[in-house]
Order: sequence, then structure tokens, then C-alpha cells
Amino acid sequence: MYCVDYLQQNLNFKENLQIGFKLVVALFAVLIYIKIIGRTILNHVSGLDLVQNIILGGLAGGIIYNPNVSILKFAFVLFIWTFIISFVAYVCRKNGKLRRLFEGQIIPLVRKGKMNE
Repeated sequence: MYCVDYLQQNLNFKENLQIGFKLVVALFAVLIYIKIIGRTILNHVSGLDLVQNIILGGLAGGIIYNPNVSILKFAFVLFIWTFIISFVAYVCRKNGKLRRLFEGQIIPLVRKGKMNE
């Protein structure tokens, strides 16, 4: 009896179901986010890409385990984050100085047929 009472008190089925549902929604939302941003190949990851992915993971993780945050709020936060990243990417494409500031200088591996050291 003690074990059954413990499980009933500590394992709230509705809460766990909500966490599972948020996890599935977060997975699909992140996949849609990746498609919107246009990130299909991860061979060239800049510092900006790394920061945006860390923040995205923190947002998703924090929202999944916080019962006070609804899925609608999660979608809204993800929309705002996607807008911010899209705006920064657009500005970086249009302005070379900002691109170098956010993504750094491109260093070629081979220059004039010789390895760059």
C-alpha cells in the first residue's frame, strides 16, 4: 500500500502527459524552425549559429518542464526567436561589416595553390 500511495502522490499522470505533449510539440517546432532558418547542412557553424542553437535549446527545455507555460506561449516565444534570428541573418547578408562582426573573418584553407598556415 505504501508503494501505491507514493506513486499516486508523486506521479501525476496529467502532468507527465502534458510534458510529453510539450516535448513532441517542441520537436516539431524546432524542425520547422530549422526549415525556416534554412539550416540543412551543419558543416559550417558560426559562433552566431552556436549561440542561437544554445538559446533555442534552453527555451525549449525551460518551457517543456514549466507547467505554467502553455503551448501557445511556447509557439509565441519560438515565433519571436525565429523573427530575431531571421532579421539578424538578413542584416548580416546585406552588411559585410556586421557579417564579419557576428560570424568572423573567413580564412581560406588553400591560397594560390598552397596550404594556408
